[in-house]
Amino acid sequence: MPLTLVAGATSVRGDAEYVAGYGAEYVYETSPLNSPADIDHVLSTEVVAETSEGYDVVIGENPNGDGHIALYILGSTIIGATSVETVEDTIEREKEEDTDQDGSDKIGEDDIDDAPGQEEWWRLSERQKLWIRTVGDFVLNLYKASNIYDQYSDDDDENDSQCGLNATDIDMAVDEQVTGRFSSSSTYTLFSGEYQKTKNNVATDYYCVHDRDAFVQTYADNPTDLTDGSAGERVSVELMEERGYEIVWPEGGFDEGDASEIGPDVIAYDENTGEYVIVEAKTTGSTDAVGISLFRTDAYDGDPQLSEEWIRNSIRRLEEKGRLDSVTAGNIRRSLETGSLQQEVVLVRDVDSATGRTLTSPRSESTDITNETVIGVDSVTITDLQPEDEDVNDD
Repeated sequence: MPLTLVAGATSVRGDAEYVAGYGAEYVYETSPLNSPADIDHVLSTEVVAETSEGYDVVIGENPNGDGHIALYILGSTIIGATSVETVEDTIEREKEEDTDQDGSDKIGEDDIDDAPGQEEWWRLSERQKLWIRTVGDFVLNLYKASNIYDQYSDDDDENDSQCGLNATDIDMAVDEQVTGRFSSSSTYTLFSGEYQKTKNNVATDYYCVHDRDAFVQTYADNPTDLTDGSAGERVSVELMEERGYEIVWPEGGFDEGDASEIGPDVIAYDENTGEYVIVEAKTTGSTDAVGISLFRTDAYDGDPQLSEEWIRNSIRRLEEKGRLDSVTAGNIRRSLETGSLQQEVVLVRDVDSATGRTLTSPRSESTDITNETVIGVDSVTITDLQPEDEDVNDD
């Protein structure tokens, strides 16, 4: 079917700084194209095309200079065109620009859902975060993440105000910020990064739950009482399974009413790396950050949970009671001896005005939870069920 270029119009949206339009006039006003022959050149040099329910995008060479042109096609009608550049060029350009300049209008979720291309997050620095829509290697649209975060991340959740934390509010270096869902109906915002104030950096995932009630109803055996720790234990199993790990203990995960009466809450195995992961889950109503005091709770033989001696004793007891076979128990011991055993904390924190803090700055080697003579934690996953909805600057 031949494509047509209809006459169109331009109009001002909101204020004079933003002009919307379609058709021939708009194409020639907003792109290097000057004639139907130029449009034919773009179509004949097609590099990549993307189709959605709303419209098509075809990207071809710019006939009047360097770079590429994106044509927007609705049915058989070309309604617009714009110059585009590669993702690499866009990122390099954004790095050079003033990170305080927004320069982009907000867009609605309908615009995001209907548009062709793939959505991607890019974090260029602590202050500069981008959201881009790509077609192939090209940037179709670019927005400062701060402009669209409230609209894009809430996923129609009325309780989004509960998750008002920003990367700068969290006591860790944030490398990535994404939105997702637990298996319950609760949406979350996940901040991934590292806590860097301990002797060894701690990989940290910080989940900010949008709907506390949905989370609690899914994971807590008794939603009116989280003190039994079931929410932390059950979400720990889910998190390990999401990573593709095999749950070694408890076999098959926790059923409602189960409790980890011996040793670690979860033992998982990563087939890709051949590493075992020992997980200690905590559910607390305290605003305290993750620290050594948490691991003296329910410890036995005087050794804090996740310390080397505690792990050795736990594996021995599980083996003696027939909960772990001798081969698996031996493999875990060897992993501990060779330093390949991973120790992770999963903390579910249910408390008003949670601060966003992750770990305390250790006062000495005896309180540093990355120190293997104390605990030796490699990673921490925190899930806040009632996070603050205002800026937090708690060190």
